[in-house]
Amino acid sequence: MENTTLQVIVKHNLSVDAAHGMPDSTISLSDEYFVRRFVHAINLWVNLETEADLELFKDGSATGRLGATIDYTLRATNNGPATAENVVITDLIPLGVTFNSGMSDPACSQSGNNVRCSGFSLTNGNSRVFSVVFNVPQTYPCANPVRNSAAISSATPDSNQSNNQSQAGDTIIECPPPSADLTVAKTGPSSVIRGNTVTYNINARNNGPDTAQNVVITDPIPSGLTFNSANSSAGCFAQGGNVICDNFDLNNGSSRQFTIAFNIPGTYACGGTILNFATVSSSSVDPVSSNNTSSTVSTVVNCPPPSSDLEITKVKTGPAVVIRGGTISYALTARNLGTDTAANVVVADQIPAGLTFNAGQSDPNCVLNGNSTSVLCNNFDLNSGASRQFNVTFNVSSSYACGGTILNFATVSSSSVDP
Repeated sequence: MENTTLQVIVKHNLSVDAAHGMPDSTISLSDEYFVRRFVHAINLWVNLETEADLELFKDGSATGRLGATIDYTLRATNNGPATAENVVITDLIPLGVTFNSGMSDPACSQSGNNVRCSGFSLTNGNSRVFSVVFNVPQTYPCANPVRNSAAISSATPDSNQSNNQSQAGDTIIECPPPSADLTVAKTGPSSVIRGNTVTYNINARNNGPDTAQNVVITDPIPSGLTFNSANSSAGCFAQGGNVICDNFDLNNGSSRQFTIAFNIPGTYACGGTILNFATVSSSSVDPVSSNNTSSTVSTVVNCPPPSSDLEITKVKTGPAVVIRGGTISYALTARNLGTDTAANVVVADQIPAGLTFNAGQSDPNCVLNGNSTSVLCNNFDLNSGASRQFNVTFNVSSSYACGGTILNFATVSSSSVDP
């Protein structure tokens, strides 16, 4: 067989052999240098065609909470040229947290201190995304970052290792602000007299679990009333249309009581109703807001009963000395010194011992009481400043002791209030 010359154009490429530059040239097949270099290029081409450049990207939340979870997304990409076989993603479990398999991708499982996502291949240009979730315990240190990174590998050679490790991501664990379940209760009278004060008791309590800081009790001032600071607790003051009791903290399980009083003007409508409630708040988080408002206290305003200052005077009429067997008469005068009408006035005159009532010589409106011990002059009213006089006469017994003394007095009353 004749020798054959194979003409091959070889492109100089430093990646083939950086130590031996090879210019474009026409080389004989029998050239030993060409044979060696050609075989080297062929081997390099074969190696390149059987490699898979894997790349891993990891993303997660910047912040997390105690008792919650942290979710990470892992994206594995094959930049080729070959298919990556038996790909494995390894995610080191950060200190202080635990793997949550139920919320993670089914292809990911715990293996020792790592989470492994495996059992898959990636063709050239394809990607696959996995979700890996960790539990953050309630005891995790606040503001302490959870640092996490992951790595990727496969059974296929990968000459570019620089992108097989994801960047390390930090998740800051935020502690919740103090939590305090505050409640407020309010009590007050069912009725009150206008012109007086109405007083309420307010009790604020902290059911926990943390201390309630900067607690504020707010009591809206009822329409028509004014705040009575003198009869209210220290630390309570009027601010706009409210009474505020503030500047205190409440530990878990503790409570504090306040008294708030309001003035009821004398012009308040008789039979009117005062409606009043209170609220409680603080700078701490309150997990139960439904108990931050007290029940509404309903108080009926009554008008005071009529006030009449009654007085009575009694004088003996006729001679200073009476003869036994005769009569003795008295003049009774009832007077109203009050501002209101005295209703159902009753003048009562006690019958002295040894005497009997003489109805014929007495005022027609005066009658013997049923028990026969007194005379009553009643069934009349007295306006403010008015008076009324009655004459009452008694019979002196013929057996009354000579030289004896008759003592007699009378009283006046009514159904109105007498101050």
